[in-house]
Amino acid sequence: MVSTAEQARAVVRASKFPPIGERGQGSVFAFYGHGLSSVNDYVKSANDTILTIIQVETVAGVENIDEICQTRRIDVIFIGPNDLAQALLGYFPAKGTEPAFVEAVDKIIASAKKHGKKLAITAMDGESTKKATERFDLIVKSGDVKAMNACLLITALIDLQALGVKMVTSNEIIMLAKAADYDSVFIDQEHSVFSLEDVSRLCSVSLLAGITPFVRVPWQCGSGHVLRVLDGGAMGIIFPHISTVEEAKQAVACTKYPPRGNRSLTAALPQFAFQRTDANTVMRQLDSIGSTVLILVETKACLQDIDAIAAVDGVDVLLFGANDLMLEFGVGRDWQIFHDALCAVSEAAHRTGKIFGIAGMYTRPDICKRAVLELGARYVVGHFDLGLLSMGMNNNIKQLKDMEQK
Repeated sequence: MVSTAEQARAVVRASKFPPIGERGQGSVFAFYGHGLSSVNDYVKSANDTILTIIQVETVAGVENIDEICQTRRIDVIFIGPNDLAQALLGYFPAKGTEPAFVEAVDKIIASAKKHGKKLAITAMDGESTKKATERFDLIVKSGDVKAMNACLLITALIDLQALGVKMVTSNEIIMLAKAADYDSVFIDQEHSVFSLEDVSRLCSVSLLAGITPFVRVPWQCGSGHVLRVLDGGAMGIIFPHISTVEEAKQAVACTKYPPRGNRSLTAALPQFAFQRTDANTVMRQLDSIGSTVLILVETKACLQDIDAIAAVDGVDVLLFGANDLMLEFGVGRDWQIFHDALCAVSEAAHRTGKIFGIAGMYTRPDICKRAVLELGARYVVGHFDLGLLSMGMNNNIKQLKDMEQK
């Protein structure tokens, strides 16, 4: 919401490193994420390649647009049509024919072109997007979860590599996962002290980073809790300790909108970038691609009825829970029992056209590899943040102690 040239210059100073601006160099995650080898490389590259985009959506911004567009290092002038309409007309969205609104948009476009700036605007549907391409260089399509997640989920369930998160609640864990090329995060609320706020923050950052967030909810947490996790940004729910067909059906029902289920509808969801979206679009798209149901196979009862559970409409993934399942059998790693159970889940998934996945084998990559190559596992939880941190620390202290040896 930039309204003056001074505000525009302040944006430039904040977004550029010295000597151009005043941006401070803090986290090292930025240059790792861009594949650069040092902070100096990142600073040099960032000043040249990171776009500075300002949004004009106030009366003052329109009045001062020529001075704003003269600001050096401003790359894109972004028109915020809803806030601009509210400022000019007292309501939104604009019909697009109001003289004051049309005059303001024309003035912004003319000034941007005069000073060599690119133009951007938000569009709400296909028709307005097509029309905007005639005058704008960048069109942000609002309210369409497919733009963010459809391709991600369609491809994510083919050899999906997931990072488990149960300890680190800060955004950096998602940035590290993205830099390491994970496709998904398995956010664990069953075996952690994560709050709903923690889970929602991790999910929202994942959506922005282009990583699919799935959340394992606590056993018997209730449909209300599942609803809040989904509304917080999760693209799927991992249900633990499912043992019967009825439990599987209940799991599906609480993730889907009527008539398929009983999920309640609300507005302004993170999956849609908190943009206003019509109810039919929300329900259709989230039912289709934003409510993946992953069933953890980790009880004897589930294994015994695996074909019927796999056949439940709406169950998407059969996730082999190695630890709890073997605990129920009262064995550590009896290979024959383990192998038979693994094969049974894999075969049930393939017969019913569901995804077969594996979790809990974090120190046995050999078994995970066999599950992928021989049994067709397409969703693999590689490790959890806690385990990776522990291994990294152990390796580091070993290196440090080795330095003491002559």
